Amino acid sequence: MSDHKLELHRPHEQSGGGPACGHLMSESEEMYLNTIARLGEAGVVGPIPLAQLADALQVQPVSVNQMVRKLATAGWVTYLPYKGVEL
Repeated sequence: MSDHKLELHRPHEQSGGGPACGHLMSESEEMYLNTIARLGEAGVVGPIPLAQLADALQVQPVSVNQMVRKLATAGWVTYLPYKGVEL
């Protein structure tokens, strides 16, 4: 496992949060994004299923769903209902 720091870039700008709007990322938001990136680096092809993300984070799927929707609204991820999430 590498020790490099994940550099996050928003795929598109939207109003409602995110660094462009002065929104500081919470520790849990950063944890979710790092876990999504790590799963992608580990060979998960395509959208990462929310159940797999919940298992990796050891949280309930409903919590993952809420956070993924929040991250998608802020422009950090792309949420594909019934498929999963992508950076």
